[in-house]
Amino acid sequence: MPMNEMVKATLIKLHHERQNNSVFIRESGEPISMLHLYRDFKSSQEMATMERKIRFHDLRHTFASHFMMNGGNLYDLQKILGHTKYEMTQIYAHLHPDHLAGTTSIISFGVEPLSENKVRAL
Repeated sequence: MPMNEMVKATLIKLHHERQNNSVFIRESGEPISMLHLYRDFKSSQEMATMERKIRFHDLRHTFASHFMMNGGNLYDLQKILGHTKYEMTQIYAHLHPDHLAGTTSIISFGVEPLSENKVRAL
């Protein structure tokens, strides 16, 4: 499973503190079963009185979007997410509208940007 150094260090630290291989545990130290993870995620949001609820699966989409907006590429994302089809990976690679607007600034067409006065004159 590919992961960055911060995630790896966090998991190693948790492993040493907990003396088990579970990432998600209850306060008692008992592992949370995968069958209950989604339910517990939802109830945790309710206890936190979150204004906007998210699905656990939304975290996967969020990761993919941030990966792409921070310079990742679709091929690597496809491998990380475990998709066999390129088209499925494209569904996950949502880009924030502000990010897309900023990407157009990489092309200058060899001219200097217009000053505010010149823009008004147009």
